[in-house]
Amino acid sequence: MAVFFIAGMMYASWGVHVPTVRDCFHLNAAMLSLALFAVAGGSIGAMVANGSWIARVGTRLAYLTGGLVMADCAALILVVPTYWLLLVVLACFGAGMATLEVAMNAEASAVERAVGKPIMSSLHGMFSIGGMFGAAVGGALVLLASCPAVLPHVPHDEHHDAATPRANRWRSARCTTGPPICAMSSWPRPRS
Repeated sequence: MAVFFIAGMMYASWGVHVPTVRDCFHLNAAMLSLALFAVAGGSIGAMVANGSWIARVGTRLAYLTGGLVMADCAALILVVPTYWLLLVVLACFGAGMATLEVAMNAEASAVERAVGKPIMSSLHGMFSIGGMFGAAVGGALVLLASCPAVLPHVPHDEHHDAATPRANRWRSARCTTGPPICAMSSWPRPRS
């Protein structure tokens, strides 16, 4: 159940930062769509390729590998220096997520057969609860700006016009380590 919860939490922590990524890289709608497609493309590619690999190495190694790739990529999403590198990181994030999901569902299916009663819906419910938790905590951290990520490469748009909506919103950080949800919790601070 814990793996399902954590997977949902990690995926939601990325979702909280779609607007952050859009603002950070100054993406238009087409470029943001391509970034979102990179996550889906990485997921689909991994799902196609991972079945036989998971059967060879086992579900434990597969979901550990997928989880670590996903966590590493989640921590990198807001600190990559270029848009094209962001696309690579997002594709790897999607591949890690798909690897984790395929492995954890294969393991859950085996456990369900072993216990002789249906548990899959409960496990997928934990994924959803993890998603709600990740979105709530990520959103709260964004709102409170309690743990922003280090973003030295992000341009600081100095606008002296207070009416400019995104004027000088990216500031220094206090948190560079910790769980990926914390590393992804950067919020543009309003100018004081």
